[in-house]
Amino acid sequence: MPTTMMQKQQGSRSAAARIQAVDVFRVLAIAAVIALHTAPRAGLDAVGLRFDARTVCDQLERFAVPLFFMLSGYFWAGRCQDGAACRTAGVALARRVLVLFVAWSAIYFLITVAAVGWEAATRPSPACPPCCCKAPRPTCGSCRHLHWRPS
Repeated sequence: MPTTMMQKQQGSRSAAARIQAVDVFRVLAIAAVIALHTAPRAGLDAVGLRFDARTVCDQLERFAVPLFFMLSGYFWAGRCQDGAACRTAGVALARRVLVLFVAWSAIYFLITVAAVGWEAATRPSPACPPCCCKAPRPTCGSCRHLHWRPS
């Protein structure tokens, strides 16, 4: 019977060695990120236009991205016992992330080209929202995702 990725991971550390509180907060943070990205951001019903329960919830949900950064730093420190191990783990992680980034970027670009055509997909959008950053950006909208702004 072939071993799965989960079985390989569990073989290297037992299920009892997992930190259950971290898993609980990861699930809560995933739900918070989903809620942040599904809230209406435009129109008369946009979140944040008035002080109400939705706006308060929107601000409370912003713990998620900083939590993921802190957890990744905590678990990354365990891999970096010496310089060589840290470098090896870093190169492996960078390669894995870069492959996923390039693949999904290509998929989204091809979907956009199929939907609106090459000319529309490659020209800057005039309806781009104003960016909070002063430096010009080749793509618009990146500053909207600065999750640390409210903190």
